[in-house]
Amino acid sequence: MVRKGRNRALARRAFAPHLPRAIVERRSKGTPDSFQGEIFEHHHATLRDMLLGGALADQGLIDLSRLTRVFSGPVPMAPPDVGSLLRLVDVEAWLRSAPGRHE
Repeated sequence: MVRKGRNRALARRAFAPHLPRAIVERRSKGTPDSFQGEIFEHHHATLRDMLLGGALADQGLIDLSRLTRVFSGPVPMAPPDVGSLLRLVDVEAWLRSAPGRHE
């Protein structure tokens, strides 16, 4: 149910006494950017080793010199860059899960 431009109006009204006013009245949610940034920062070394020493690198499908510079650069990175790297990590993880491939 929508009321006065706010979706989930019934739930907001029901939980209003138990939630901060800013949450009850917000009109949009955040993005996953900060969460992706935390993942990248926390697992920086693992992600670097995974990409620089993985199947994508072995097959010449990624630019190793560019990724080396990226992983040597400042952390945190810009959200679009982190998202792009995490998509590469996702592909790398998928490749490593293929039968006959053990890393």
